Amino acid sequence: MGHVGYALSVFGKGLKCGLGPDIVTFNTLIKGMCRNGMVDYARKVFDEMPQKSDVTYGILVNGLCKMGKFSDAIILLRDISEPSVVVYSTIIDSLCKTGKMREALGLYSEMTEKGVVPNDVTYMCLMKGLCGFGLRVEAKKLLDDMFGRRNLLDLGTCNVVMSLLCKQGWISEACDFFDFMVERGVMPNAATYNALMNGYCLIGRVDESRNLFDVMVCDRDVISYNVLINGYCKNNEIDEALGLMEEMCRLKIDPNVVTYTTVIRGLCLVSKLDDALVIFQKMKDCGQVANVVTYSTLMDMLCKHERHSEALELFKTMDGAGVAPDVFTYTSIVDGLCKNGELDAANECFLQLLSRGLQPNVYTYTAMIGGFCRNRKLNEAKELFLKMKESGCTPNVHTYTIMIDGYCRSAELNEVNEMFIQMQESGCSPDGCTYNTIIQGFLLHSEISKAFHFIDKMRSNGFVLDAYTEALLLRFQTCGQLGHSSKKVLASLSQDHCDGLCCRDALGLIQNPVLVLRVIAGQVMVKESDALVLRVKQSGYNR
Repeated sequence: MGHVGYALSVFGKGLKCGLGPDIVTFNTLIKGMCRNGMVDYARKVFDEMPQKSDVTYGILVNGLCKMGKFSDAIILLRDISEPSVVVYSTIIDSLCKTGKMREALGLYSEMTEKGVVPNDVTYMCLMKGLCGFGLRVEAKKLLDDMFGRRNLLDLGTCNVVMSLLCKQGWISEACDFFDFMVERGVMPNAATYNALMNGYCLIGRVDESRNLFDVMVCDRDVISYNVLINGYCKNNEIDEALGLMEEMCRLKIDPNVVTYTTVIRGLCLVSKLDDALVIFQKMKDCGQVANVVTYSTLMDMLCKHERHSEALELFKTMDGAGVAPDVFTYTSIVDGLCKNGELDAANECFLQLLSRGLQPNVYTYTAMIGGFCRNRKLNEAKELFLKMKESGCTPNVHTYTIMIDGYCRSAELNEVNEMFIQMQESGCSPDGCTYNTIIQGFLLHSEISKAFHFIDKMRSNGFVLDAYTEALLLRFQTCGQLGHSSKKVLASLSQDHCDGLCCRDALGLIQNPVLVLRVIAGQVMVKESDALVLRVKQSGYNR
């Protein structure tokens, strides 16, 4: 294997000894050259061959396609008096994999016009390409062509096509294909039903998925249950999902790690965290080994419910269970610990992530940078921000906003401007949260003119002041520090300006928005303060 040089040497010696290689020898040599990227040499050998078979052409066409030399492959195709379906399918497959769908469909039309009958491989290649690139109209035309040609497809091919259609959410086409299978005597099996059920669930039609589940003419398997359980969980119908899980146990169909993890995630989505932990324990008691998704889902939800110590304990058990944490796992635990003020523990987890050879993503970096900023460790935040960019990880709007907030907290207002400019130059557009953070920073340091400069920018970009910024402006108005033009801004405040505050609180930049508003407004504007507090509470912030 791979000893092309030696093979060429033996081939040359054979020629010197007067041994004429047969077509099998030539084909073997050309195949070896193509596999080792020596397509140009293979073409030279091909040209010297006294006779060539369809296999010879197929080998060289395949080699040219793998090197991306589609034009050469098509030219070679034209030299074949009666090209086979294999040669056509080889080129079509390569064109589809590289996104050249127009060319692939053109070759398909050519082969059918020449009377070359497409086979399962031809249809599979084209359907994968059309579905992968979302070309629904073309896929529908291909299906119609398949139906019209009455090719006898095998069950495996049918199931792949069904799965491709359903994953795209093209249910009408999938149902037509299902009917086509039955008409041609290809009886659907559990995999066929599972694919169609999954398609219904993906577009939110869980009831129709359940109807199909109930009328299955073949035995349901664990995947059948998993598909429907997942559909119910995504639809927040957790009781239905739990009912199916109980049915599995009654029918002696053992739930697998996917079943348990799906139910755990579903319970977490409806904030039934304790129930999720019960299922997790049941999973272990049944001998099922949790995977990284199971652990990560639970830890993420524990952190969101501020049960950080439990999340950390669960994290520590992963290695003992033989489950390696992934980037999502580390991101959840780092973010949770940072927001809980456990910066040292968070940093230790972040360093452990690096030591394991994992690459932090934008959310991991942002969580750690946020922890540094909230704990007044701006130098560490700056250093990590630079490392983030050097690693090729592009900061997002939340990363920039958190850095800006860190500079505001440290009264480094010139750096705020620099970071804002850097953010825009990088192609990252500021959002309402970014603007409110900057405006609040300037107001809190009595840089009123600069604050209003950003208020103008913010409003021209279609964003609004949040309740926290409004409260600051009310304070300055009460103290008589706002001019006539500034007062006009207050007059335009609307009732829906809590969005930015919600965003900042989600990022952990405001620990207690209701308390902050009361402190800022003080006793001098009780009516206005209470109105703002009420609006924040109505937005769901009751801490």
